[in-house]
Amino acid sequence: PLIFYVDECYTDAHGALGIERVSFTLGFIRSEMRNHEWMWRHLGFAPNMKVGEGTNADNYDEKYDEPTPGSKRPKKKDVRSAEEKVEDAQEVYRVILQSVIDCCNKHGGIRFVYRNKKCILKPFILEVIGDAKGQNTLCCHYNSNGNLAVNCLVKCCKCNKAGLSSHTPQCQFITKKDIDRSLIDKAYAKSISYHPIPSAWNELPLADVTEQISGSTPFDRLHAFGHGTYHDGAVALRNLLGKNGTNKKMKDALDILFKNIAYDIPLNSEKRLPKIAYRFGATDLTRITATEREGNYLVMMISLCTVRGKAIF
Repeated sequence: PLIFYVDECYTDAHGALGIERVSFTLGFIRSEMRNHEWMWRHLGFAPNMKVGEGTNADNYDEKYDEPTPGSKRPKKKDVRSAEEKVEDAQEVYRVILQSVIDCCNKHGGIRFVYRNKKCILKPFILEVIGDAKGQNTLCCHYNSNGNLAVNCLVKCCKCNKAGLSSHTPQCQFITKKDIDRSLIDKAYAKSISYHPIPSAWNELPLADVTEQISGSTPFDRLHAFGHGTYHDGAVALRNLLGKNGTNKKMKDALDILFKNIAYDIPLNSEKRLPKIAYRFGATDLTRITATEREGNYLVMMISLCTVRGKAIF
């Protein structure tokens, strides 16, 4: 089993020198070892597909728009559509993955001799780690997680906003059959919020043969919870006491309660607690990491169950 990691990173302050790396490791290695960077190998680097910065970002070089008469601004280039961006990304992925595709599909795997026996090692993709934006691009799904007007908000099921908001959602998963149909039927592709473009990752042997690459890309927990639910929940609790700088007395009382509980929690026998940061209190959410937000959210929930916490709220 192979575990891939795909994510975009920037080497400057403005994002002009951004690259997207494609790395992999072996899935049968213990997780404690996979946490080290020297256990990963870089398969390739996708270049920054943007051309220029500012008004010329995300533009082509081929076509130009003539400026209005008398205007001193430079010619503005045509902007690629979302479908064209995904198509370009898949072509880059296909080049990066070509050696793995050839190894799996043309040669059948890696042949070697072990204890005087001829063996063949057949690799397959167990999962691809990345954020929501990158995973949507891998699967050719619309990159519109915050757009409630699209038919399918997530890459793996056909639920719309109403379906996902239900306490008992009746999910219908997007399978290989749906993907194959979307490639020849643009109307159907739009109905499941997919671009009619074949994904280069589906050319590899995958652990999930039903959902293909969509089922092999687990959801990004860091952004969904660390930068999402845990942050928004803490903001909502703080705003219940008063927005901005109002009701400072009760907020200070909550900070004191928060720090006392955060200090006492690590003293119990439970060792699976998330990391907690109580140096700035409960109401300051700007100087903590996503991992620390998870621990702080746990402390906030415990605070609400105390007699003092109920009196504050």
